[in-house]
Amino acid sequence: MTDVADYLAVANAYGPALSPDGERLAYLTDETGVLQLWTATSPTDRQQLTTGDRPVSFVSWSPTGETLLFGRCPERAEHQALYC
Repeated sequence: MTDVADYLAVANAYGPALSPDGERLAYLTDETGVLQLWTATSPTDRQQLTTGDRPVSFVSWSPTGETLLFGRCPERAEHQALYC
């Protein structure tokens, strides 16, 4: 297993969530200017999963590791919505 600190070498990474199999890391970063959801399988293999001007507030893996659950506020809403 790789040291999680290697994955978080990006500026301003928040809320890391390691997949149940320990192979993937989901995290939030504001490197685009807004907190967005990213995943990584290594420090150099990263993928941005969300875009837009609404920040993502949290991320969590499903028990099987096949799905990510995350929260963000829909446009013109005061409450968060959950997305898979």
